[in-house]
Amino acid sequence: MKLPEPKKPTRPIAMKLKQLPSPPAGLNMVLQACKQPDVSLHKLSLLVCAEPGLVIELLRVANSAWNSPPRTIRSGQQAVLMLGARVVRNHAVAHVLRAVAADVDIGEFNGDLFWTHALRRATAALVLGREAGCEDPWEMFTVGLIQDSGTLLMAAMWPHASAGLTAVQNLPADIRIETEQALVGISHADLFSEIAKVWGLPEDIVTAVANHHGETPKGLSRQAKRLCELARTADLLADVFIAPTDTDVVGRAATSLTSLASRSPLHLEKLILQIESEMPLVADHYRLPEGDGDSVSEMVGQAIASIVQITHHYEHVTQELEALLEEKQRLTRQLEISNSRLQQMATIDDLTGQANRRFFTHKLQMSAKICAENQRPISVVMLDIDSFKVVNDNHGHAAGDIVLRAVAECIAEIIRPDDLLGRLGGEEFGILLPNTNQEVAFKVATACQEQLANTTITTLEGAQLMVTASFGGCTSHHPIDPEVLLHQADGQMYRAKRAGGNRVFWPQERRKPWN
Repeated sequence: MKLPEPKKPTRPIAMKLKQLPSPPAGLNMVLQACKQPDVSLHKLSLLVCAEPGLVIELLRVANSAWNSPPRTIRSGQQAVLMLGARVVRNHAVAHVLRAVAADVDIGEFNGDLFWTHALRRATAALVLGREAGCEDPWEMFTVGLIQDSGTLLMAAMWPHASAGLTAVQNLPADIRIETEQALVGISHADLFSEIAKVWGLPEDIVTAVANHHGETPKGLSRQAKRLCELARTADLLADVFIAPTDTDVVGRAATSLTSLASRSPLHLEKLILQIESEMPLVADHYRLPEGDGDSVSEMVGQAIASIVQITHHYEHVTQELEALLEEKQRLTRQLEISNSRLQQMATIDDLTGQANRRFFTHKLQMSAKICAENQRPISVVMLDIDSFKVVNDNHGHAAGDIVLRAVAECIAEIIRPDDLLGRLGGEEFGILLPNTNQEVAFKVATACQEQLANTTITTLEGAQLMVTASFGGCTSHHPIDPEVLLHQADGQMYRAKRAGGNRVFWPQERRKPWN
């Protein structure tokens, strides 16, 4: 078709916007609430429940096959609690556009055809977002559903252009944009961007919609840049359905897929078949017209035939590359497993799962240096299981191993996240407490001693054992040789053992040891 000469809008966009109805106040309140990072779901549900249309939509989403709730969701509050603020926001955005569109006169513009194409774009965006590893595929669905809404609003703002806008709906995006520029002097993406600023729609969604036909602007966040790239590729995928007679649409979609970062390889044939199969579900989900199913199948057939012609030449090369990639991934996994095992062997005691002596000593040296530099105290506790030889002699070494593991588990539950428990040899353990003074360290040691004394350990034969341990600690507020600190704590531990065990000793105690 021959296009008229491009022209500028006859009236400023800001003035033309006044012809459109404002979004419902209730929906606007929902959107503004969703922008608040600390908004409570309870408050959000109260706002949502004031909008019956949005409640119906969210109930449909919450009870859909995609969510499969264990029981039917029957209230707007339950739907909000289940879906979360992000999903509510996405559906509220789409609901705003549909609510406004329902209240405008679009003249000769074919609204049913528009929503059919919007459905295809939304489904393409959902499928692509899911397959490419998008953080929120349903956010991509929202972008796809509304990304051409500027065309619908354009028909309402410039009624004389409605027939021409309908005439190109089944043509690729570049021709539609040229037509829009020629008819009213602005593209649907730019028009939507202007309208969204006035309505206060979420910035990330607006950015993706405004840039889904052009280059991604610089300076965007990683997530915003990702949304723009996915929206652009999803639009090209939708064109395969919308304009199947155009010989270039398949090639453009395939080219865009190859440049799109993805967690797994993206295959155009597979994506097209997924889009076709999911369109009826999405249409029912959103109560939108699905279009002619027979013509869709025919379009898919044509698209796949074109794809086969394009990709046949490279199929063998692709298979070889995939085989090499799989082999590389297999070797990488083996290397990661080996490195993990080596790391574990170098740092972990096999029996108890706690730090071994080498790693404990290494961490002690590092902590002593850091605490000295920052003028912070450091404490070390040594503990030795009382009468451990009796356990081995009376119940066997298997029972002794069970006791060692149980003691380690008991101590590990008591100490703090920044502390470190290590098995230093035999039945002897050490606890490193960086940035900890004597008073706090003594309390930690006492808590471990008391908890262990009240723990019953069961052997494989069913014997019930009660074990205790002797604890000795030492604290330094000044730079100190780590070996000296460890030696002093060890000396206090042997004092506790000679005093009868099951107690905590510290040098120059200002308190009586536990009895």
